[in-house]
Amino acid sequence: MLTRLGSQVRAAIARPLHTNVLGLARTTLALSTMGTLLFSSASDIFRPAVGMPEVPHCGGLTRAGLFCVAGATNLELARWLAVALLAVVASGWRPRVTGVLHWYVASSLFTSGVLVDGGDQAATVLSCLLIPLTLTDPRRWHWEPPVEAADDPAVSGTRLSSMVARFIALTCLWAIRLQVAGIYFQAGVSKLRVTEWRDGTAVYYWFTDPWFGFAEPVRSLVMPVLTSGAAITAITWGSIALEVFLFAGLLATRRTRGVLLALGISFHAAIALVHGLLSFAMVMWAALILFLRPVEEEFGWLRRWTNHWKTLLQPSRALASSATGLLPRRSP
Repeated sequence: MLTRLGSQVRAAIARPLHTNVLGLARTTLALSTMGTLLFSSASDIFRPAVGMPEVPHCGGLTRAGLFCVAGATNLELARWLAVALLAVVASGWRPRVTGVLHWYVASSLFTSGVLVDGGDQAATVLSCLLIPLTLTDPRRWHWEPPVEAADDPAVSGTRLSSMVARFIALTCLWAIRLQVAGIYFQAGVSKLRVTEWRDGTAVYYWFTDPWFGFAEPVRSLVMPVLTSGAAITAITWGSIALEVFLFAGLLATRRTRGVLLALGISFHAAIALVHGLLSFAMVMWAALILFLRPVEEEFGWLRRWTNHWKTLLQPSRALASSATGLLPRRSP
């Protein structure tokens, strides 16, 4: 029995772990936080609040955060530095280096900023749990194909320490899946405690809210749907059902998880369209990719796209190399 269990664990470790699935999720996650910092001034993100008169909010371990180290007088400079670092993360360059930087910037924003939301918290947790995966990623760019088994000591079994590192990374990936499943379970079940969600009218109030709902003239166009009892009840209860189904994706088949992934991405796209929460939607898109897409199953369309650009860049690289070769060499 133990021998069989050991074989199963070894087979799981031997599967491709660093693919463009991981790359797409990291890029989406980094672009979300980068967008928040890019389109929000420091005075909007860092401002006094009840119980937090200092700007930025620094206390305990948060003093080591980027914005606390920069201080109140250099918040704009720190904001642009954070944007630059996240742009490097989103590019996919050197995951081993940028994985820790991603978490550092995301956690610095969440712990020291005031106007942050659940998306920023989720981004901090996800970027932290991704660190073991990035530290074991030998690729130069996270868009590259996974390393062949023969070239990876962890897979070939020549180094026990590498196998342990990959096992830790795989464990963190499962921790991410459990975390995301928990988010959707809590989101779906907690709504049942609210009267408006139980009677099927909650979505009407959210969609017509002057701050978070549809803006004119869209509101007038969709009002016939919003005032239809059957339609608004279906949308309200459909949202709860979808969140519960997304939680159940933890035990679903691969084909079912693919359907749930498409539904989940569409769901958060709709929320972003109605409420304008694009950064939150991008965080949840990244979370859904890590949760529902088997990491060893690369996105074919993304592989074709990266190969296309790699082919286009090869002539320019060859030209640069030939031009370098034509330069006169200095005699020793």
